[in-house]
Amino acid sequence: MGTMKETELQKKITKWLRSDLGVEWIIYNGGGCSYDTKVAHGGKLYFSKIPEHQRDSLMKAGGTYQDKKGRFLPLTHKISDSALGFKPMDGFAMFGAYGCLLVGFVEGGGRKLEVFDIDINDWVKFVEGKGGRGSLNYEEAMELGRVIKGV
Repeated sequence: MGTMKETELQKKITKWLRSDLGVEWIIYNGGGCSYDTKVAHGGKLYFSKIPEHQRDSLMKAGGTYQDKKGRFLPLTHKISDSALGFKPMDGFAMFGAYGCLLVGFVEGGGRKLEVFDIDINDWVKFVEGKGGRGSLNYEEAMELGRVIKGV
């Protein structure tokens, strides 16, 4: 398996999201989504690479996160006023949007890339099924997620 930095994969995904295929994917997933990009190094994505706060944020965006009191909470985010350049808005709130991991598996020194779309709720069940320890390999990603074409 080759190496790729997460920032490199993020750039490819951002470009893809602006393409016709990316827009179709967004529409297919209800017109809005939240995602986190990860690269599987050595053919594995270790569970520890998905921190709890990222998992919870994706679940909040999807409307499936419950706090200790059993309340479903939305994802809210304030965009910093100190950000350089053009600020598109003050912030956003999401609830009921598709939340997923976009996991890239790289082979051949970076010549072959396959990106999987893994629903965050499926990811949580998968991790819990393995006792919270371990990793996701390529074969498991094939079973758990969907290959994204054109990235």
